Amino acid sequence: MYTHNLDPVFLDFGFLVLRWYSLAYIVGIILGWWLGKKIVENLLNYVNFKFDLEKFDDLITFLIVSIIVGGRLGYVLFYNFDYYITNPIDVIKIWEGGMSFHGALIGIVFGTYIFSTINKIPTLFLLDVIACVSPIGIFLGRIANFINGELVGKATTVPWGVVFPTVDMLSRHPSQIYEALLEGVILFIILNTVILKQKYKIGNCSFLFLIFYGIFRIFVEQFREPDLQIGYVFDSFSMGSILSGFMVIIGFIIFIILKKKMNSNLKFFKRSKFLPLDNFFNNVLYDSKFGYYSSKQPFGKAGDFITSPKISKLFSEMIGIWLVASWELFGKPKQFHIVELGPGDGSLIKELLNTFKKFPEFNSAKKIYLYEKSNFLRKIQKNNISDSSIKWIRNFKNITKHPVVFFGNEFFDAIPIKQFKKNNGLFFEKNYEIGRSNQVKEVFKKISITNKKLISSYKSLKNLNFIEFPKMGFQELEKMTNKVSKLTGCILLIDYGYLKSNNKNTLQSVLKHKKNKLLNNLGEADITSHVNFELLREFFSKNNLKIKNTITQKKFLETLGIIERAEILAKKMKFKEQSNLYLRLKRLLNPKLMGHLFKVILAYNFNKDNFIGFE
Repeated sequence: MYTHNLDPVFLDFGFLVLRWYSLAYIVGIILGWWLGKKIVENLLNYVNFKFDLEKFDDLITFLIVSIIVGGRLGYVLFYNFDYYITNPIDVIKIWEGGMSFHGALIGIVFGTYIFSTINKIPTLFLLDVIACVSPIGIFLGRIANFINGELVGKATTVPWGVVFPTVDMLSRHPSQIYEALLEGVILFIILNTVILKQKYKIGNCSFLFLIFYGIFRIFVEQFREPDLQIGYVFDSFSMGSILSGFMVIIGFIIFIILKKKMNSNLKFFKRSKFLPLDNFFNNVLYDSKFGYYSSKQPFGKAGDFITSPKISKLFSEMIGIWLVASWELFGKPKQFHIVELGPGDGSLIKELLNTFKKFPEFNSAKKIYLYEKSNFLRKIQKNNISDSSIKWIRNFKNITKHPVVFFGNEFFDAIPIKQFKKNNGLFFEKNYEIGRSNQVKEVFKKISITNKKLISSYKSLKNLNFIEFPKMGFQELEKMTNKVSKLTGCILLIDYGYLKSNNKNTLQSVLKHKKNKLLNNLGEADITSHVNFELLREFFSKNNLKIKNTITQKKFLETLGIIERAEILAKKMKFKEQSNLYLRLKRLLNPKLMGHLFKVILAYNFNKDNFIGFE
């Protein structure tokens, strides 16, 4: 048995008193900062984001404020609320004592979230680092509690019992030492073993900290006296045990969420370790079970983006007029095939059907096909379209006679591309792999001979150091060019993109109408790229099709008469309806919105070339 006689004051300068408890905070923060920086420096080799190590110093400032504010408010709310509600000014008297670990923990989480949001770093990554260094502060803090003779244990007869004369003369469990060993030493070993492993996964140390600290704390609470002002809640549990129980529950919830997320990334690799960019995103977007277009309604205000047919019916009307005029140009054949590529939710074709009714001869000649690979979107389209004459297809083998028009609005941008980067005169292809934390990580591998020959065959790609190549898209278009070459017809594509080849990376992701980090929310966010219209023209030329000059969506729609049509409709509308009509029209035509960003290209096989809209 040991009789406690330690002085809580480390140094007394008269005008300044340095206590062991204060020293524990100072040393804990300094050691935590040093070790945390080392951990971050090591982990940055294995994660798919960048973090300036100098910003870690700024994080410490956030954490100090978070610990003080959270710890104090936690003590007020959890341990002595009745007192502070009647003495609110005492809340700021931190020097009188009263800090809560659980409150400080909540403060740290909020502070880290704010910091990570500002600096665009995964919150759980920083919380993992903090979790690994926190046991240092916990250990020193519990030792300081022991030196202060506070938070004493229950009376005991064990030989290592300690008498705290400032409390009474009973031999008591040194519960502060128990906590220092379990929540400090043991927890430190567990967490730092995990984070230094090569298979470290973001979030693991966070949930392990919550679970193990909670369990250790609940265990030690059995040997510790409850807080005098609270006693036991429900005559059975200390407040520390209850709060720690919540920690364990939250830890397991995070574990379940992370495991689900981990599996969600793995499923897109289909047992492959590496996948080229286009194959990987093809799985992400089009997998029959987990793909974005196979499980989610992406269109409209409730979705992730809005396409032109959803913005204004006038867009669909103009496409309808163009199709009727093209049929007339082809000599009004008795059968005229129209294939919409990627019909979305069916909004365009639904409006086209209404327009076609105004042209009886054309209406009886047209044969409409919807080229859709997603069963999920097919169901949506069939619910929106009630015309039994429409056929849904996955290939074009049944289109064997008569002219055919392929039309796609925002079709080509949704087909995954390849990316190549030149380094020291050699091209490397971007691939994706599952990293240490089961996060998707980009890697570059030497280009294959086949792909090298393929990109070398296009003059528009020469002298580029970074190339985006739509290999899958060209494979799709090749099926269409074969039909057009054989039957006569044309391919009309409207999409956003650029007129001249460049070195830009145009891959982008959108979620809920906002930009999304490319590798975040896989399967939940749309992923597209801008269309290289110069390369597209070269492809059509290689496949022996004629090509009209690529023009902007603004010029195409205005040439078709969209403004005049709007003016006719506006005459029959009230002011509010007119405002809505022209606001939507502005979005389609304004050069700063969709007017110039979207381009229109027409490739055709016919002896006439006076297609309307391209004059």
